[in-house]
Amino acid sequence: MITLFVSAQPCVREELQKKPGVWKEGIKGSTNNVTPANLTKEKEVVQSIFAMIKEGYNPVGCEVTHTGVYGYNAAEGKNWVADPYKFRAYFLRYLCDPNDRQKSYVEISTPTMLSISVNHFTYSNEAIYAAELPDDHKEGYISVKELPEYRNGYYYWESKTEYNPGSNYNSKMKSYYWLISFNNKLPYKHVTQKEYLLKTLASFKASVREINDNESRYRANYAGFSEDDKKVYDQQRNYYGPAIQKIEDMLISKSEAELASPAVILHPGDMQPFSELVAMGTPGADLLIKPNPDYYDKTLPKHAPQFFSINLNISHSDPVYEHVYEHVSKAIDIQKLKAILGVSPG
Repeated sequence: MITLFVSAQPCVREELQKKPGVWKEGIKGSTNNVTPANLTKEKEVVQSIFAMIKEGYNPVGCEVTHTGVYGYNAAEGKNWVADPYKFRAYFLRYLCDPNDRQKSYVEISTPTMLSISVNHFTYSNEAIYAAELPDDHKEGYISVKELPEYRNGYYYWESKTEYNPGSNYNSKMKSYYWLISFNNKLPYKHVTQKEYLLKTLASFKASVREINDNESRYRANYAGFSEDDKKVYDQQRNYYGPAIQKIEDMLISKSEAELASPAVILHPGDMQPFSELVAMGTPGADLLIKPNPDYYDKTLPKHAPQFFSINLNISHSDPVYEHVYEHVSKAIDIQKLKAILGVSPG
């Protein structure tokens, strides 16, 4: 629903950009898989995060919808050590109504947002949780384009690519990330070349077995099985055959040091199943990571923060969003967040 404001004076965009803004509580979501006791503590952590941001940022030219996000899908991991939850804020600008110069309104959606997550971070549409990857995970690893660099007491990285959020915004989007952890360790670890090769080999061999099973069933149930039908199944097997041989050769020819090094892959075209191992820093390549179970203190209650990840998405060049970027990024107090790592509220 659009919130409209009516004024006796014509709406001026530049004046709206300076208008004092407000904080507005958003819609509450589900709390699946969180006990009532843990939920109470998690809400206290989120409130402390909200207080930290409010202390350093006063909304100007926008309404900020904020909420705590709790609950998770237990099937997205196994052997959960800690609950994932987050504080989230969306920055909705005040805009002039193009159809009535006496009216202004609060935009109903925005690409500019802040997310401060506890015990998980999301990147490349997948998440690292305080849990191992589930057994049915498609690859058994997570692909990312960039990894954070260590700075003074925290990890930080920015998106190297920008994207256009739509015609209602002046410029392209950019994403900024912070990761605050115990003793500057990481809740994920690299997948080694050997792990990648073995996982890929097992996957390809499973695909060939499935092709063989399908052929056997077809032969048994269809009397008209022909040489052309056999060629179809041979073609499917040949899609994987050279890649299987190549992987087996690499497992023999590569040194132990090479096999123990981080896996960096470059995706091929659609007609090739195997993503080649390439050097770190190769343009377009993906780095492979997975959760690090050894990072976590398993004696802590599930609500206790074991790491924080922060994502600030900004549509630059708009004065309102530039104000958000300047003040919200400064409001993120690394030392305050470090001080509550491993701490149960109350």
